[in-house]
Amino acid sequence: MWLAAGALLLTAWWYSAQARERVDALARRVCDEIGCQRLDETVVLARVRLLRDGGALALERVYRFEFSTDGADRCTGEVALLNLRPLWALLQHPDGALHVDLARAHR
Repeated sequence: MWLAAGALLLTAWWYSAQARERVDALARRVCDEIGCQRLDETVVLARVRLLRDGGALALERVYRFEFSTDGADRCTGEVALLNLRPLWALLQHPDGALHVDLARAHR
């Protein structure tokens, strides 16, 4: 029983680490594409919820990060994953919110 619980925790940790690495790369790419600078090189888990994906349960994770448009300001952005599949990015740009459909870009 302890072995199964340990394996479950290890698997959860591994998926969490994979998700964080994927979001970090996606956030960096989105910022590069719009000419912004990623700040602090960190992403933070903002929220998690269970969703149905084609009849099966899936985990939606939304991560938050910060970026700058000119090196002096700080703006927030979010990236969402469904399990490990990218869904969307939302950047609170000073000129207006930018929504990027990552699901379409990764098909």
